[in-house]
Amino acid sequence: MSLQRSVTLVVLSTTLFWSGCTPEAEPSAPSGRGGRADTAAALRRLVAEAQQCQPCHPQHYEEWRISMHAYAVEDPVFQRLNAVMLQGQTVLDDQFCMRCHTPFGSLFGETVPGVSKEHLSPLVRQGISCDVCHMMALPHPAGRGVERFRLDGARIGNIGDPAPNPFHASVYEPSLSQSEACAPCHDVVNPVGVLVERTYTEWRQSLYPVRGITCQVCHMPWREEAVASGGPIRRRHSHLMAGVDVPLSDFPGREQMLEAVEYLLQNALRMTVTVPPEISRDSLLPVRVVLSNTITGHDIPTGSIFTRQMWLEVIVREVSSGRVLYESGTLDSKGDLRTLHSADVQSGRLPLDTALVLFNGTALRNGKPAFFWDAQAVEFRTIPAFDSRIALYTIRPPVGGWSDDLEVRVRLRFRALPPYLLRSLGLDGLVERLPVFDMEQELYQVRVRR
Repeated sequence: MSLQRSVTLVVLSTTLFWSGCTPEAEPSAPSGRGGRADTAAALRRLVAEAQQCQPCHPQHYEEWRISMHAYAVEDPVFQRLNAVMLQGQTVLDDQFCMRCHTPFGSLFGETVPGVSKEHLSPLVRQGISCDVCHMMALPHPAGRGVERFRLDGARIGNIGDPAPNPFHASVYEPSLSQSEACAPCHDVVNPVGVLVERTYTEWRQSLYPVRGITCQVCHMPWREEAVASGGPIRRRHSHLMAGVDVPLSDFPGREQMLEAVEYLLQNALRMTVTVPPEISRDSLLPVRVVLSNTITGHDIPTGSIFTRQMWLEVIVREVSSGRVLYESGTLDSKGDLRTLHSADVQSGRLPLDTALVLFNGTALRNGKPAFFWDAQAVEFRTIPAFDSRIALYTIRPPVGGWSDDLEVRVRLRFRALPPYLLRSLGLDGLVERLPVFDMEQELYQVRVRR
């Protein structure tokens, strides 16, 4: 998409003045046919790389630099998927992905089709950097990326009485602590006009808005410490911004992000398992699992549900021998679930897992699976906020009946990407770095009456 089609910037009047170190960066209002390009150039002179924020905001910077916001452009999965999009579609919008992964790159015309990340400027490679959020013009439309920014050089924040500083003017913007600040990129409208990712919409339709629970409550919890070096102790948001993704390539802070994601996932919903304490040798073994999404203010999973996998694993073993008598939700030799995407299932080495309970989604075009950027509709297999799903397993005894007491293990598992997708993108080397998280697990023993 051309710069003229993609850039929408605003000039906001303010009683504050730009007090930065480069007075020549003060913008003027755009005019004439070239106004939008001129406005983008004015913004380019105003924005700063994240390192320039570090001296005054060292803790913010250290959290951000290991976040998925900082990883947004570096992510090799994103890079490959964006390339597939540009190669495989009639390009309706070649900045569809970039407007969220690197808004400045899109606005400044750097992220042209085919460009490698090595040829991007340092600012653009930083993805969702400090100034993306702190110079964003709010309110901002949902679902179409970040395109509107302040041109007065001021940075917005949620502190009502910001202390003066020699680098930038500060403007109190309470909506920065509201879910609406996340809406531009955490709803996603594809080039066809379909809402393919709807995390913000899911939150808005839940009970959380009336309870005053915003996205930031869970994903940017409050910290009590100085906002700027040498400043007073205040409440500030953590900028780690953990979700469910972790870096798969070399990137700082991977272990810390793994811990943060695990904490969120293990506090996302509740699982209740019902198994009879005893059964007869010839009777069926019923296992009932209830998954209740009463904690999280959006669907589980959410976001890019086309690549998410949340599933139940149920394994029944003999206590004495450890022999597996039943399994569903287990992985094949390449780490994939035993679906039609499994190489072992395709070759006949393993049976199809017909009992698999898997939560994700499918993008559809003309009723058939498609990439989400081409989708005309989305099939959601997710658990909405404040809703539940029930899985029932009726397990038959082996020939001759149950011969010993049984151990029943139930786990709710999650990963952000399936291994077969990484291999299809030529990223085989990242499969071993793909974590599987256990969200909930229960273990039961069943006595077999003899």
